[in-house]
Amino acid sequence: MSALEAGAAGDSGAAVHRAGAAPAWVDVMTPDYAAPVPPGDVVDSVHFLLVDRQIDVRARGDERYQHYAVRLISETGAEDRSQLTLYVDPSFQRLTLHWVRVFRDGQLSDRLASARITALPVETDLQSRVYSGEQSVNLLIADLRAGDVLEYAYSTESVSPSFPEHFSALLDYSWSEPVYRQRIRVRHLPDDPVQYKAHGGSAEPVVRTRNGHRELEFTWHDLPALRGESDVPDWYPMWAFLEFSDMADWQTVAARTHALYERQSRPGALTKARIEKLRAVEGTDAERVLAALRMVQDEIRYASISIGPGSFIPNPPDLVLERNFGDCKDKSLLLVSLLRANGIDAKLALVDSRRGNTLPDLLPTPRAFDHAIVRVGLGPRVIWVDPTMRLQRGTVEKLTQADFGHALVVDPRTESLEAMPKSRPEAWGRDVKMIFDLKAGLEKPATLEIRSRFSGRAADWLRSDIANRNRSDREKDYLNYYAGYYPSIQVSAPFAVEDDPLENVIETVERYKLARGFETRDDDVLVFEIYPDELYGYADTTTTPIRTAPLAQAYPAKVAQSIEVRLPEAWPVKTGTFAVNNPAFRYSATTRYRKEVLSIDYRFESLTDFVPLERVPKYLADIKRMSDDLGYELTYDRQFGSARSDLAAYPLLASMLGLLAGIWIAVRFTLRYDPPPRPVTPGVVGAPVGIAGWLVIPALNVILLTGLTCVNLYMLLTYASEDVWQELPATAAASIAGWAQHGVAAMLLAGFLLIPSVLVIAVNFFRKRSSAPLLAIWLFWGIVAYTAIAGLLTNRLMPVEDEGALPAWVDFIRDLVFLLIWTRYLRVSEHVRATFVRRRSPEIVVAAPGAAEAVRAV
Repeated sequence: MSALEAGAAGDSGAAVHRAGAAPAWVDVMTPDYAAPVPPGDVVDSVHFLLVDRQIDVRARGDERYQHYAVRLISETGAEDRSQLTLYVDPSFQRLTLHWVRVFRDGQLSDRLASARITALPVETDLQSRVYSGEQSVNLLIADLRAGDVLEYAYSTESVSPSFPEHFSALLDYSWSEPVYRQRIRVRHLPDDPVQYKAHGGSAEPVVRTRNGHRELEFTWHDLPALRGESDVPDWYPMWAFLEFSDMADWQTVAARTHALYERQSRPGALTKARIEKLRAVEGTDAERVLAALRMVQDEIRYASISIGPGSFIPNPPDLVLERNFGDCKDKSLLLVSLLRANGIDAKLALVDSRRGNTLPDLLPTPRAFDHAIVRVGLGPRVIWVDPTMRLQRGTVEKLTQADFGHALVVDPRTESLEAMPKSRPEAWGRDVKMIFDLKAGLEKPATLEIRSRFSGRAADWLRSDIANRNRSDREKDYLNYYAGYYPSIQVSAPFAVEDDPLENVIETVERYKLARGFETRDDDVLVFEIYPDELYGYADTTTTPIRTAPLAQAYPAKVAQSIEVRLPEAWPVKTGTFAVNNPAFRYSATTRYRKEVLSIDYRFESLTDFVPLERVPKYLADIKRMSDDLGYELTYDRQFGSARSDLAAYPLLASMLGLLAGIWIAVRFTLRYDPPPRPVTPGVVGAPVGIAGWLVIPALNVILLTGLTCVNLYMLLTYASEDVWQELPATAAASIAGWAQHGVAAMLLAGFLLIPSVLVIAVNFFRKRSSAPLLAIWLFWGIVAYTAIAGLLTNRLMPVEDEGALPAWVDFIRDLVFLLIWTRYLRVSEHVRATFVRRRSPEIVVAAPGAAEAVRAV
């Protein structure tokens, strides 16, 4: 046993730190105190002249030497660096301070002797009930000034209580401050090979043999400062790093870990009593799994004492039951013990809560993990459960499984990491319906009822939150939250909760009253605003658009919010569906109106936990479209009423010009067009007369297409109201945003230009005028073309999500076939020739030669 191991094992009161010379194996570097400051590249008012880290890998444990020299550019830099904080765990580490000195005016002066040194326990996560044996060693350094170079060095000798013969390390080599010179040196015995791997960049070492050791030396010069970015996935190596390990593969890691854990798993009396209790549970293995899981999750409190061996090796199940608390590995080992004794395939598994997706890219080491869960085999089915969850419910089929990307199953037969099934979006489900009843009157008291449905992890979270907070505090918190949107809100009934543990669904009901429905915006205008607050958190537009790293997104998430507003009178409402479909998410908002009830259904579903760098611009553009669409406003003008939304000047002018020109064209040309009837083909006798037979189909289409023209005009007019018109450049698809307003105005002009002639043609068709066949052909082609163009435009103004819609070319082929068939029919049919024989002036009827009977003049 080394001196360090003896001290750790037998002298808990040993000094946390000591002063001493640098170890003999260290290759001490001298900083270049005259190195120039890189222009425009200084962050936090400091410039690192030297970052030197060296590691001596031993047969048991290692020693790590660190040497830094930092130029203090300003007084801010001097103030920030006047305190140094180092961390050490005295249970298996020893800290040696080598020097703290300052280079000023060409001279080095010692500051270690005069520094005030304080060592205190680090219990930074007490709120989460995590207790470590780590100590912080704080050095307060006197008399630092701008322009000084602060230089300090120390080493930490470690012998891991769990894996004393294993070495691994992870060292960043990119920094938020510029670095003039950097070195990483690792020396180890030749018969104990150490692997290395660079992440987030490239790094190649100089490999040499010296003093009976193999050395890897990495060096860098003039490193620029790296600017961090927000909203980066946890697993992404934003900061380049090197990792080292002497384990050959994950199979070695699993075997060594299993040997440690197996010694701790022997059941004692308390554990055996719980095993018998579990055996008494009637039902299937799946039901016994749930019974054991809930016992460990709900009855055993979570607390982590990560001191010495406790930082990696679990406590025996009996000790956990006696204490009635344990951390993730303690609770996982207890659950495994209970299930195995009942003949259920259960194994402890190690995961990383942040980097699980990238574990296969890392070097094998047990230090790659920070969490423990359990893998349960139920016949051909595998489920992953987290014993640290609390009040988790649902059958095995409904249970929300743990999802950490990859896991290392602690079993001697394990050969590699095992991929875990990715959670589906509905694993976090939330469906909220808000009902505003404003029927009493615009300025009368109103009511609000909120019905929420939580499923999956959302239900697990809410169930735990309900258990931790009393009802009155919850009601107060909810009331204050909604008061931010509706200041006059008050609670009208207690908060109600209904929990369905089998389905893992929780439904809540909240009831409020509002002192008044509409609020006064100014003297003449009342306003009621709708806030789809459940989706606000997924529509963040503040993320930096210029990036070098992928963008993190909340996942899983499937959120719906329906808002119903019962109005006191009829209201002009623009209905329809707005949708955004992005590879990372789906969003839609559908607005309906019927019998003085406005309904808006918002839907959001995240499809992935991150957005690749190349897709970020499109993602941010689509998120902005979603954000701009969230919310709805009802306004009421005391003078004009709810129909205050007048047409904007530009589309109104276009509509009037189109209508005037259309009337002139209809009177001047369409109405006066009076060709002679086309004669029946010689030799044809008894051609049918009248709108009957096949002629009924064109007649019906004349009616339908006339109505369709009016519908298209009505739809386009909804975009011409003042409020909607002003927002078109922002709400339309990016490809037409610049000319969206001109497109609407042009289509309104064309529509009103068409409508007078369309009406004349329809009348003439049923009056059997000689002009009707040719004009009907013109009507068919013109209206179909106008409808197609109007549809393309409105779909870009307000995209409609319709996964079952046929491709556009199918509609085009269908319409073309329709037009060709009925154009041909109207041109060649003897029935048509015999029917459309009336002239406009004089009002006469020309009998078709050979017709079955004469047609009387009107």
